Amino acid sequence: MVKRRDDAENGARDPTQMFYYVRALLTTPFDDLRDADLAVSIAEEASAIVADSYRPNDDWLAMAYHDAGDMAAAVATLEPVVAAAPVSSSTDHDNFEKTLVEYYQEMGDTDAAEHTLRDTLDERRAEFAEGTPSIAESLIRLGEFLTNQNRLEEAVPILTEALEIRREQTSTNPWLEGAACSSFGNALLKMNRPHEAEPLLLEGFSSLNEGDYSPSQCETAH
Repeated sequence: MVKRRDDAENGARDPTQMFYYVRALLTTPFDDLRDADLAVSIAEEASAIVADSYRPNDDWLAMAYHDAGDMAAAVATLEPVVAAAPVSSSTDHDNFEKTLVEYYQEMGDTDAAEHTLRDTLDERRAEFAEGTPSIAESLIRLGEFLTNQNRLEEAVPILTEALEIRREQTSTNPWLEGAACSSFGNALLKMNRPHEAEPLLLEGFSSLNEGDYSPSQCETAH
């Protein structure tokens, strides 16, 4: 923490070092060192220094606003980050999107959360060939969201399509297919269809244990 502070304060106001310090302020396990208000101040200054239109480190500014209790500022900061992140870069875009959807839900704005997920899916359908892994990822995110909203009849066909794509595309990594099986099985279980859900959940459990998750393995295949 001290090194991050020194780098941020003595490094000619290098925004990269400043954002490292912001992250340390927000994620330190020591309550007496965590300081969201200071993180907001430093992150605002760092963001102002960066001239690029796409500023992915602004997700830390959004987190600082969130932790300081300013949800409106957190959402307003993160929305352009999600919009600017290429949908072809699954790891970056989807991590930003996941946080934004969580913020919308914290604010009770499930319509905005759903709209964000559907927009990404539509963009990927327009940009990529049918059956592209990143389309499956968007389908799963939307299907899980609908499942959590108890909109199960809508979730099932979406998760069915996701699983079909994963079965065709992920022979080298069972983890991805297992995640799709688990999401689909969970939706069926909530619909009181345990006989259909059980084999999917068991297959998902087995595949998740057999496979290996890492962000690089979830990147879009073109």
